[in-house]
Amino acid sequence: MFLNKTHLYFVIACSCIVAFVFWEHPSIVSKWTHTNAQGFSLAKSLVLVGAEVLLVLSLFLASRSYSIFKYLYLFLVVLSALIFDVFYFASGKVIEFQDFVLLISNLANTKDAVVMYGSWIGWASLRGFVLISGFVLMPPPPKDSPQKKYTALIFDRSCFSLLSLCNLCFSTRRSD
Repeated sequence: MFLNKTHLYFVIACSCIVAFVFWEHPSIVSKWTHTNAQGFSLAKSLVLVGAEVLLVLSLFLASRSYSIFKYLYLFLVVLSALIFDVFYFASGKVIEFQDFVLLISNLANTKDAVVMYGSWIGWASLRGFVLISGFVLMPPPPKDSPQKKYTALIFDRSCFSLLSLCNLCFSTRRSD
């Protein structure tokens, strides 16, 4: 047989991770169109593709990890994807910092929101289920692999992304 059980699980897990990334809302094509709306920009297009490749790479490396970090990373990514997808389904736009602050300040109305947007939560949960399947099906790396380096790389990338997001959110000035 060409593929043994471990290889088959690896292929399915990688497919689930790639599907999770390319099933995002708005789609990659929509982002590309919006990025190049005023004219094609190779630099902007490369940044967009590079960000998606980094996301796939970090999810792949996290799924190959042994540590509790694997499941913490999975939980945070699935939770954020669920929040962002439900917001996109409900409002038709990408969540912005002001919208996120409004959601956090209205945590008391969570039960009403779950009832009101239950169907969208279900659809958004399917995307999370695809990533969870990829993480669960991913076979562990060989015992002799330098796993600590991979985990450090994922952690560094995650910290860099968080700091970049904070910089973007807090350094952007509104002219009201």
